[in-house]
Amino acid sequence: MLAGDTGTEGTYIDYIGVNRAARGRGVAKALLHTVLTDAVERGHNRVGLEVDADSPTSADGLYRSMGWETDYQTESWFKDVVAG
Repeated sequence: MLAGDTGTEGTYIDYIGVNRAARGRGVAKALLHTVLTDAVERGHNRVGLEVDADSPTSADGLYRSMGWETDYQTESWFKDVVAG
């Protein structure tokens, strides 16, 4: 993650996922705590990630419960095409 206003580099989580059978056991929360600890140890002052607003796992609820905040929202566009 590029340096922010303070000039300090941040950490970016590209993807986080938990096997369906392991959900609800604190696995994602433990992974996020590990990333946050690592970021602090590296001298980073923030961690970023993206999540689909319509995530079927309600991941946004987990992030909010851990004190994460939404910085901005984006829209993803697609069009189905027929291969042939």
